[in-house]
Amino acid sequence: MKIPELRALAGKYSKEELQYLVVELYRAMPKKLKEEKEIDKLFLEPGQVGNHTEQGKKTVSVDLRTLGPEIEEFLENAYQQNYMVPNRVIPKKDRPKWRFLVKSYIRSLQKVPAANGVKAAELLEKLYRMLCYSCCYYLFNTEDPFRSVGIEQTEIYDMVASKLLENDMSREHLRRAVELAVLDGLDRWTLPEDLFAVLLRHLKIPDTRQAAREEAEKLREEAGKKWAEQQKGRKGSGYSRSEFWFHERNNHLTELIFHLYAHQGEFEQGIQDYKNHSMERDPEITLYRLLRLLAMYDEAGLWKQEYEKAVKKKISPRTQLQKVYQYVTVYGQLPEGEA
Repeated sequence: MKIPELRALAGKYSKEELQYLVVELYRAMPKKLKEEKEIDKLFLEPGQVGNHTEQGKKTVSVDLRTLGPEIEEFLENAYQQNYMVPNRVIPKKDRPKWRFLVKSYIRSLQKVPAANGVKAAELLEKLYRMLCYSCCYYLFNTEDPFRSVGIEQTEIYDMVASKLLENDMSREHLRRAVELAVLDGLDRWTLPEDLFAVLLRHLKIPDTRQAAREEAEKLREEAGKKWAEQQKGRKGSGYSRSEFWFHERNNHLTELIFHLYAHQGEFEQGIQDYKNHSMERDPEITLYRLLRLLAMYDEAGLWKQEYEKAVKKKISPRTQLQKVYQYVTVYGQLPEGEA
């Protein structure tokens, strides 16, 4: 009997008849076959076990009950630098193997079916955060952990965002996706806007873009309050490392918020928000970055408008911007490749 015929026939039976058939088939199965095909696990977690799909392709079995604790143990050892410094936990010969472990974990979690997507997303998120952290602080003998693993940072972020948002566009999941897009720790080949582009691809309707923008605004406000609290009673006027990271986070969130406004066609609101919240010390740099954002959307009219406003405020644009302004004034459009 062929599978389609079996499906059609099974659909005619009552619940009691199907239960009887399942029990009798289970009894008739040799023990070795049950073990090879993971039949017991199939009954416990139908969505987890490698079986044949509608098209006849074999899916991969991923047991999160086993994989989850293994990943958590790996992360604990990574943060304790047990894959880099001498210790009795991870043998010396096994320390360089961390990259193969991470790659294997990521590929396995990517294959987890939607039924367990939330747990897979949590584990992927933890691995992504760890790799970002190791871009700033040594956890392994490398300065480029993403390249060591052999998976681009944008690709791993895309996996996390997919798992978070594919079945649940809740505010909590949107907030996590936004926070991960502005997380400290970029490799040498990744820009913040690369991650923003990935996130925006997942926000396909206006409501989700607006919700993501509101969550980004909350994150920016919370970061500002936390920073202000930390500065109470602080002595000295030097530009500290923590201040640098706060400004970076604020500016990345502000840039993301601009993109979310722009994708709604609300450029004036995006421009005003950017000018109100950018924390560049030099107003000319703020202008340069804003004009670059407008150029990305080919907004020549707004580009020229903001340039002229800045000049009236006695801001002196760099030579490159002056040349672009002359071009826009003559031709009414931005030069090719300006973005």
